[in-house]
Amino acid sequence: MSSVNPPVFTLVKNHWEKIGFAVHDYGGHRIVDMRVWTRRKGGSGFLPTRKGICIPLNQLKAFREGLELLAKTVETALPGESNTYRRDAGNAVH
Repeated sequence: MSSVNPPVFTLVKNHWEKIGFAVHDYGGHRIVDMRVWTRRKGGSGFLPTRKGICIPLNQLKAFREGLELLAKTVETALPGESNTYRRDAGNAVH
């Protein structure tokens, strides 16, 4: 990645990891980056890892529609199980 922008939204995965959502420029294209961030040694802040996915910004609407369909499927099949992650208290994870 050419530059790492701070996430605009994060979800707490566990004590050591968060999932950060950001927008970056990469190779002349805008991408949506969904990446695992891990706690730095010593516990002061978080760093992005290689674990994650990126999609072109122009596919965000289709991705969102897919997530909404997935959420409806989970809610139907497993009522009460769709809210296991929690949003980070702050938007930035570093």
